[in-house]
Amino acid sequence: MTPVILSIHTAKTGGHTLREILRQIFGYERVLVDHPDVGARNPEDFVGRINNGHFDVIHGHEALLHKWEKHVPVRPVAWMRHPYTRLLSWYYYMRRSSTIKGGTNPPDTLDNKIHHIRTMPNEITRIWIPLDRFDDFEFIGLVEE
Repeated sequence: MTPVILSIHTAKTGGHTLREILRQIFGYERVLVDHPDVGARNPEDFVGRINNGHFDVIHGHEALLHKWEKHVPVRPVAWMRHPYTRLLSWYYYMRRSSTIKGGTNPPDTLDNKIHHIRTMPNEITRIWIPLDRFDDFEFIGLVEE
């Protein structure tokens, strides 16, 4: 059985762009999206279709390596970004979304989210791409400004 590409979308590293490129390369219907925008996927619901070659890529926005590798052979890929430029991007995204979404993220909520700053720089290597698993990745790209 051919391993499926497991594209791990870490926040604020160009993951949406990568997902669209993967869809262009493999075809829209061959990229399984496991992302909060579409609802989290239960691997057990897709194992048969993945093993039968229905999907070439699983792309998502969480700790996918631990979730999917138990069920199907995977070839993980990811993009990383310097933690502080990623943090700044996230901060300005939250400020824009507060305005764009008509105040769904009012300033007090945004200020509360700023407390997330202390943990955000380390969450990539703690949750999504664990340091002890770097050798398991086929590719880790670096986003540069």
